[in-house]
Order: sequence, then structure tokens, then C-alpha cells
Amino acid sequence: MKKISIIILNYNNYNVTTACVRYIDDIKSKLFAINIIIVDGCSGDNSCALLRKKYKNKKVIGLKQNLGFGGSVNIGIKIALRDNPDYIMPINNDIVLTKTILEALYKLHEKYSKAGVISPVLKYKVGNKTMYNSGTIKNYWGRPIHQISNKKPLPILFNRYTTPGASIMVKSEIFNRNVFFDKNFFLYFEDDDFCLQIKNLGYDILVDGNTIVTHGESTTVGWMSKKKFYFVTKSGHIFADKHIKNRFLNIFFKTHMFFQSLWFVITRVKDISYIPCIFLAINDKQKGFLGPRYF
Repeated sequence: MKKISIIILNYNNYNVTTACVRYIDDIKSKLFAINIIIVDGCSGDNSCALLRKKYKNKKVIGLKQNLGFGGSVNIGIKIALRDNPDYIMPINNDIVLTKTILEALYKLHEKYSKAGVISPVLKYKVGNKTMYNSGTIKNYWGRPIHQISNKKPLPILFNRYTTPGASIMVKSEIFNRNVFFDKNFFLYFEDDDFCLQIKNLGYDILVDGNTIVTHGESTTVGWMSKKKFYFVTKSGHIFADKHIKNRFLNIFFKTHMFFQSLWFVITRVKDISYIPCIFLAINDKQKGFLGPRYF
């Protein structure tokens, strides 16, 4: 029997995390054993203590500081590797896993040896609309462009540039080749960077159009929050400097992102108090400050 380790991140979201664990506990399979690891990013609402009390038979790791998505997941991955799992699956705590998802992704991994990461399609709400995210393609200047539609994607296997890290099944052998999430990406673009590291090893990034899961989309950070604008901007600049070496394309990437953020602030958020968050993110990146800001 194969082993799958699932890593769930928690940050001030006890109820969301326990719901996520409940979905996983409902999954039964004769093909693999499931090990759940919960990593708490130094929550301030006592949720780590509550999780430890509730799940005495599961590993609940309490961090002394918030390391962001990548840094926190890395700790969970390294703990998971002690049990020699065949696959590791970091997930957001606002993911609703179906009873068949693990088996579907597992069977695809067993079938496609070149697959390093396989992800389901993410379904989420934007207002009253249901949207589907089936991974990214690379645009001309190197930015991952999410393939988002209000229609279900075709039930096929997509070979993508990158895929969102909200629910990905990864071959453990990848981590044994010293590929982890880059902790410099506190939030956002860490999944894109991770996928590109894996592609550089010769693996494929696949998204299964047959498998769809519901994603809360920014449950922790907040949809269209100041915090999200800040981290998307700063991490976007980090991504550009790491992966886009052509100076012209690098500048174009950052300039396009800047004006796109301004457009969202003016037309969607309609609150100019968000604009300083964008400039602060750029300034922090230039000064080398990679930690969190709280708004």
C-alpha cells in the first residue's frame, strides 16, 4: 500500500481547518494510507492549542513565527519525509476534498511517470459567478496567466506552465532532489516558482480536467484585501527577478503588474487607500524586506 502525506496550513482559522480535516477523514481507499500533518503559522487565536487538543492522533506543528505559505509548507514536508511517503500533498485549509480526488490524482501519477505535480481544477465563487481555474500558461513576458473560465474545462489532462498550489499532489522523489518552496515568497507566486523548479528537473505539471475541487479563495488573506495587493506585488517582483532574466521583459512584467493593480483598485475596489500598499510592497522588495506586513 502506498502512502500519501497531506499537509494542511492553519492560520487563525480553526473552524475552516477542522472542516478540511473532516473531508479528508471521510476519504477511504485500499490503494494508499493517508497521513495528515497540520502546520499552524503562529496563530493568535489559540487555534493551534485547540487543534492539538482535538487531534491527538495527528501531527499538529506549532510554529513560533509566521513563515508564510512556502516556509510553513517546507516544515510540514520535511516532517512528512521521515515516514517515507510516496506522495506529498500540500493543501489550503479552505479546500473541499471530494471522496474520489486522491484516488484520481494517485492513479494519474502512477500512469504518467513524467508527472511531478498533478492538480485538480479549482472551483470558486466570485460574487454570484462560479469560476474554474485549470492552471497557467506562460505569456510573452514570462508571467503565469491563470486559465480561468465560468465554464467547466474539458475533461482532459492539461500540461501546464504552472498550477495553483492550493491542492497539489507531488511525487516525494522531487523533495529528495532538494526542491522545496522558496521561503522568500511569503504569499503568492510561491507555487509558480515551485512548479518551475520541478519543470527544470524534467517533470511535467499536469491539471486533471476530470477532477474538480471547491476552493474558498483567499479565506485567510481576504479577497481584494490590502494584504493581498501587498503580497501579490512584492512576490511578483521576486518572481520576475528570479525567473525573467531579460531586462526589458523583467521591467515590462513589473510595469504591467503595477498598472494592472492600479486598475483593480480604481475600478473594482474603488478605494485609493489601497494604493500605498502597492508602493510599500515595491519599496520593501527593493530594500530586501521579505517578511510580512499586517494591515
